[in-house]
Amino acid sequence: MVWWFYLILVIVLLIIIAIAGLRAKRWYRGHGVQQKLLTQCSLVNASETIFVMIPSYRDSECAQTVYDLFMKAHCPYRVFVGVCDQINMGTAPESDCRTRVKHLLANDKLESGIDLSCFDHNLRVLVLPDQEAKGPMYARSQIETNLYRGEMFIMCIDSHIVMTKHWDKKAIAQLRRCQVNTQRGKPILTMHPDTWVSRNTAQISYADEQDRDEEWHGE
Repeated sequence: MVWWFYLILVIVLLIIIAIAGLRAKRWYRGHGVQQKLLTQCSLVNASETIFVMIPSYRDSECAQTVYDLFMKAHCPYRVFVGVCDQINMGTAPESDCRTRVKHLLANDKLESGIDLSCFDHNLRVLVLPDQEAKGPMYARSQIETNLYRGEMFIMCIDSHIVMTKHWDKKAIAQLRRCQVNTQRGKPILTMHPDTWVSRNTAQISYADEQDRDEEWHGE
C-alpha cells in the first residue's frame, strides 16, 4: 500500500510541475511580446495619436472591431477609440461594447499570456438607448462632442470592420505622402472597404497563434 501512496504523490507533483511550467511559458511569452511592443512604440512620435470614431447600433461585431484595432496596430498605445453604442436597454438589455471588449481581453490573456487590459483605458464608450438612435451621423456627432480628446488624427469606421496589419502606421505614412505630394497641410484619406464577411463564419479566425505573433512582433 505504501508504494501506491508514493506513486500517486509523484503523479500529482508531476501534474503540478507541468501546470506551473505551462503558466510560466505563457507569462514569459506574453512579457517578451509586450517588451517588444513597448520598444516598437518608443520609436513612434508620441504626438501622433489616433482617435477612431465608431457609431454602433446593436452590432454584435462592435467588440471584435475594437479588439482588432488594438491587436493589429503597430503601436496600440497611441490608438484611442470612441464608440456611440446604441443598444437595447429595455426588458432584455444587451451588453455594451466595453463589457464585451473586456471579456475578449480577459480571454486573450488566459490563452496567450499577453495582458491587454491596459488598452481598456484607451476605449471611451457612450451608451444610448436604441430608441433614441437618429442615424450614424447623429452618433458620430455625439462621439465628437463627448469622447474626442484632441488626438492628432481622426478615423471614422463602421462597427463591423476587419483591420489590416499595422493599419495605423500605414495610414499615417499615406497621409504624410499626401502632404508632400499635394503641398497641403491637412489631406483626407477615403476608401471603400471590401465586402463584409461576418467573423462568425469560417473565413475569419483569431485562433491562429502564428499570425497573431507576426502582428505583434512587426514586419
